Amino acid sequence: MRYFFDYRAQGQSLLDYRGEVFSNFESAIEFAEATAEFLTQSLANDWTGWSIEVRNASGDKLISLPVADRRSVCSLRPEMQPAHSPATPLPLQ
Repeated sequence: MRYFFDYRAQGQSLLDYRGEVFSNFESAIEFAEATAEFLTQSLANDWTGWSIEVRNASGDKLISLPVADRRSVCSLRPEMQPAHSPATPLPLQ
């Protein structure tokens, strides 16, 4: 089934006219979640206030996922911060 992934913010829209084919709804949601996470982690951080809306081929909105502000995600969710810096070697087990 074909799903469409629109990017929306207050007064702005980037519409997906091509869409992507997925075997099921869950796979489409996983794609949208991974995209939102990628945009959250982007260095530009220009995606604050945006969301990804998933639509089916009929144009029905199925779900909307927010793209979070990277700074607020890291401050609110400490599990997202690295346990060690890349320069610090992991302890041997």
